[in-house]
Amino acid sequence: MHTCGGKIMIKNRQRVRTIKLLPVLMVTLVIAGGGITLVWMNTGFVECSGFLEPDSWVPLYAGSDGLVKKGALEDGMTVIQGERLLLLDDEWPKWNIRRIHRELNGLESEISAGERSLTLFSYHRDIEEEELRRIITADQLLFDNFSLTLNDLKHDEYLYHTFCAGADREQEALKQSISTDRQNLESLKTEQILWELRLKETRVLSPETGVFFSVETVLSGASAGMVPLIGPGRHIESGRLLGYIIPGRGMQAHIEIPQHRIDGCREGQRVLLSVDARPQWRYPPVEARLSSITNMASKGVFHAAVSLDVSEETLEDLKALGGGNITARIEIRQNRRFKLKVLERWSMALTSIGRKKNQLQ
Repeated sequence: MHTCGGKIMIKNRQRVRTIKLLPVLMVTLVIAGGGITLVWMNTGFVECSGFLEPDSWVPLYAGSDGLVKKGALEDGMTVIQGERLLLLDDEWPKWNIRRIHRELNGLESEISAGERSLTLFSYHRDIEEEELRRIITADQLLFDNFSLTLNDLKHDEYLYHTFCAGADREQEALKQSISTDRQNLESLKTEQILWELRLKETRVLSPETGVFFSVETVLSGASAGMVPLIGPGRHIESGRLLGYIIPGRGMQAHIEIPQHRIDGCREGQRVLLSVDARPQWRYPPVEARLSSITNMASKGVFHAAVSLDVSEETLEDLKALGGGNITARIEIRQNRRFKLKVLERWSMALTSIGRKKNQLQ
């Protein structure tokens, strides 16, 4: 039996195993890199601009004429369905009716005086014409008797025709004045009837829509950017638009989404909406829904209306911010191959804080 000694070297075997594992690691890295790239390619960010406003507006009109005796309308006040907003006093329409009566009597007096002046003028005209005829006759007799020249006779005749033409013009002017006064009289009678009809209603009630309302805007501003208050001592005409009432439920965000990023958005989709009015307020994300998406071909964008589903407390806080321009950041992650869950987060930052005013026209 022979015995021998030696060493077993495993270095080459380790190298072989490392060389065999290297392709596996490379394939794994390629697959991982491809997956990360695929997920990254299916994740998009886009900046969208829009505005936040209530989902509906209810106009408030005055039902009758009068002077506000009780109640007031102010921008931002809250009212309840069926609540009496204004109590009007009908003394103002009655005062207008008395004024119309006085103007009516004055016009009737002027018409009577005009008719008397016309009669007196006609009487004087007849006398003047008779006097001129007598002069012409006397001149003709003088011509026959004393051989008056023909030029003197023509001159007298010219004076006669000139006077007649001036009298005709003055008479036509008087007739025109009387006709105008009569038209004004008919107009005042019609206005009197309208004022008498407006005395039937003396109160303005809030419209029968919703439960809680908020008066957002009062129209007919004295100047741009100003909202006049309606309170005691202010005159109101029937049918006048007093303002807009915002129903107490529902707010909408209106944004514009570029065409190349609309693939991940669809109607009825539930999203999370974050409203961040830095640095004053910060709100947690609230649930919202894409209520409508409209293609605006002329601008190359899609207009999306997002309905907010929030509590009354959160809604009141959002209304306190008012409507204004916003910038929305939308993040859409979607990978159909790996069936990943769609995650959409809308982050809106209000660039202007304050109420949205309507310019009364």
